[in-house]
Amino acid sequence: MPIPPDLRLTRAVERWQLRGLRQVAETRTSLILRASAASGDVALKLLTNDDADEQRGGDLMLHYDGIGAARVRGQGEGILLLDWLDGPSLGDLAREGRDGQATQLLAGVAAQLHRPRDHPAPDLPPLEHWLQPLLQTRPASWPQASQPDIAAAADLARQLLDSAPPPVPLHGDLHHDNILSDGETWRAIDPKGILGDSAFDLANAFRNPEGLERLSREPARIDGMARCFADRLALEIPRLLGWASVQAALSASWNRDSGRDPGDDLLLLPCLLDAWRRNARG
Repeated sequence: MPIPPDLRLTRAVERWQLRGLRQVAETRTSLILRASAASGDVALKLLTNDDADEQRGGDLMLHYDGIGAARVRGQGEGILLLDWLDGPSLGDLAREGRDGQATQLLAGVAAQLHRPRDHPAPDLPPLEHWLQPLLQTRPASWPQASQPDIAAAADLARQLLDSAPPPVPLHGDLHHDNILSDGETWRAIDPKGILGDSAFDLANAFRNPEGLERLSREPARIDGMARCFADRLALEIPRLLGWASVQAALSASWNRDSGRDPGDDLLLLPCLLDAWRRNARG
């Protein structure tokens, strides 16, 4: 795959003495290249637009300092240089039938990411801002069968925000396919960067990994995941399940607003709300 000419790349090659650059992926906001450096193979993330999430994500990766996340080797001019992670991902483990193990490992990565650092966190937007697509949605604009669930999730988001503990830096997109193995440990990539309730950072795991949508709707899987996260991270099960419900509704809102099918999230949402109601009563 040919690499487009970019002066930033030329400077990066010179600055970090990179060799053998090759493009391996392209996303909506960036090009991902692999290269060799003195420290070993590295991933070079070249931003192709001024996406604020990507900029904050790079700052948050620096804040993590290689604890629970890929280590940053350099940053500048819309470029992030990271240790290359060969994988597999936790999503690969789950799709191989090792979903329980993947859940345990994901909880361990989250615990590392949430450890206090001795340096200040970057400036991050509040969780309430992140939730605006759901908080501002009109339930009546959704299919009739989904309207009660969307309304319940929006109300639940407001309740959880009102009762939130002191905010901490959040990855914001922590799920199975954003956690890769480096051969010895598991490390997160591609954070969004939010400031909010630590329980929210586990919410996206309930609707992942891709390809296991039916499994994600099974009550035993939902309950088991919530227990694992609660035990490992000292979080309340109802709060975890509440945020998981909110995340499913938020993802449905994002998908609908961008013209994608929100169907999987709308099928998952009532399952998560049922689990939240059961545990909130108990």
